[in-house]
Amino acid sequence: MVDPVQLFNLVTTTPSRFTVIRPDLLPPMAVLQSISTEDMISNRMARFKALWHQYDPPMAAEYDVGNLEFDPIRINQECNSFFEALVRDRVNQACRAITLAFAIGSDLDAIGSRYPYGVPRLQYDAAGNVLTQDQIEAGAIPASSETDVAYRMRLWLSPSILSLNGPGQGTYESYVFWALSAPMPAGAKPLRHASIYTTPGTGNVYIVIMSDDYQPVTTTDVVTGDLVTIDQGSGPTPSAAQIKAVYDYINDKDFARKGLTDVISVLRPQVTHIKIQVQIQSFPGVDSKTLMTQVNAAVNAVVANIRWLGADLTRVLLAGAIGQSGTYNGKILAPVDEGGKPMDVVVNQAGVIQVDEIRLSYIGVGE
Repeated sequence: MVDPVQLFNLVTTTPSRFTVIRPDLLPPMAVLQSISTEDMISNRMARFKALWHQYDPPMAAEYDVGNLEFDPIRINQECNSFFEALVRDRVNQACRAITLAFAIGSDLDAIGSRYPYGVPRLQYDAAGNVLTQDQIEAGAIPASSETDVAYRMRLWLSPSILSLNGPGQGTYESYVFWALSAPMPAGAKPLRHASIYTTPGTGNVYIVIMSDDYQPVTTTDVVTGDLVTIDQGSGPTPSAAQIKAVYDYINDKDFARKGLTDVISVLRPQVTHIKIQVQIQSFPGVDSKTLMTQVNAAVNAVVANIRWLGADLTRVLLAGAIGQSGTYNGKILAPVDEGGKPMDVVVNQAGVIQVDEIRLSYIGVGE
C-alpha cells in the first residue's frame, strides 16, 4: 500500500479533510429561541397584574390570590404557556428543517432536490444492492434507504462535481462524492467515509475508502463482573468487491467522474487496532450498576463517533466519557504509552481506529 504520509491532499476549498458534518459541534442557530415555560408564565403573570392594577377602580377587588396554591389565573396562564411552548418549538423545528446541517427525513430529501442534478437518497433492496431510478419506477420496493448522516455528507459534497475541470473531475470533494455514491455489491454494507490523496506532478490519485459495519455487543464477564463490549461486525476494511465497485464506478467511460489524465487507485484504510480498559470508582451511595451502565453508554458513543477516516481517540474524549455523574475516579489502563500513561491514539487521514474491545471494571467506592 502507498503510504499516505508521503502524499498530498488534492486542491480543496475547505481547510480540513475531515469532511463530516457534526451538527452537535456547530454553534446554536441565532434564529432559534430558548424555550422556558417558567419564564413565559412569569411574564404573563406580570403583564396580567399590571393590567389588573391599571383598570382596577378605587376600592374595587384587589388581586390577592397570587400566593394561593389554587390561583385560577395562574392555572389559566400555565395552560396557555404550554401551547405557546408548542408553537415556539414548532417554529424552531421549521427553522432547522430548511438547513442541511439539521434537517432530517423527508425534509433532508427536499433539500437534496435543489442540489446539482438533484441528489436522491440511495435506496437499497433486501440484498443491500442500490436500486436505480428505473428499477424503482418499474415497481421495485426499497427494503431500506441511505441514513441521514450519509445522505447529508453526500449532499454537502455534491456541488464539487461542477468543478472547472469538467463535471466532477479532479477535486478532492468530487472524488469523495463519487466514491460514496458508488453502488455496492450484493450483501455489502454501504461505505461510511472516503479520503483522497495524490503525488504532485504524477496524476496518480489514491482513494481510501472505509466500510461501515459496526456491531458492538456488550456482555458481563461472569468471572470479573466487568462490562465487555466487542465489535462483532466486519470492521472498517472494505471487501475486494467494494473496492472494485468504487473503481469501476469512477472509471466508467460513459460518465465524466474523473480527471482526464488522472490514474485512479482505490485503497483500504490503515487500521489501528486498540483496546480500551478502564477502572471506575464511585462516590459513596451511588448505585454502581446504574453508573457503569452510563459510563458504558458514554464510552461506546465516543467509539462510534470516531469511526471516520482521520478521527483520533484522545485522552480528553475518553476521560469525558468516564466522568459521568457519580464517578469518583477513573483509571485508564489502555490505551497507554510505554510508560503506562494514558495516550492519544492519532491516525492520519487515511487511517481509522478500530476498537476491538472495551472493558470497564468497577473497583469500589472512592474515599
